[in-house]
Amino acid sequence: MAPLDGSVETRHVSVGDYVKPGDSLLTITDMRSLRALLPFPETVAHLLQTGQTMYLESLLAPGQVVPAIVSQIKPEVGLMNRSLMVVADLENPGFWRPEATVEARVVVERRAGAITVPQLSVVSRPAGDVVYRLEDGLARQQRVATGETHGDWVEIRTGLQAGDRVVRDGAQYLSEGAPVTVQGSQQ
Repeated sequence: MAPLDGSVETRHVSVGDYVKPGDSLLTITDMRSLRALLPFPETVAHLLQTGQTMYLESLLAPGQVVPAIVSQIKPEVGLMNRSLMVVADLENPGFWRPEATVEARVVVERRAGAITVPQLSVVSRPAGDVVYRLEDGLARQQRVATGETHGDWVEIRTGLQAGDRVVRDGAQYLSEGAPVTVQGSQQ
């Protein structure tokens, strides 16, 4: 009887082979519990610690993001790739496979009250990155400093306040003072 439920990965012996006590007969892979071994650049080692939340994504299931907790950080930096190995244990969210490729993001900082806008709202101009605030039916150019990007959203570190309305669709075609009509609005 096997010590766990799983699938036979490798058969080490054939019918008629001589074996002695302690020899491996089969390699069984547990498909329910997975361990992610993820190399991170040594330059971010100071930001990583056990207990942090990690978000994993597999090419086998695009768009499915699986949270996991960093359970271990190996102490040694790899000689060949200068990376630090981070370990996370997780339950298989479906049909993920052992040894498959996953991508990971680790939450290293949370900023309460961070302001985010759609990436489409941020436009590069000669003055730098700007967004267009909607003010009395007019587009008002506002220079901003951007921060982290996550998916289709970008953090605005400076230049906007909570509650500011910004133009998303067509922002790249605007200029200071251009009239703006909000679709579906009574304005």
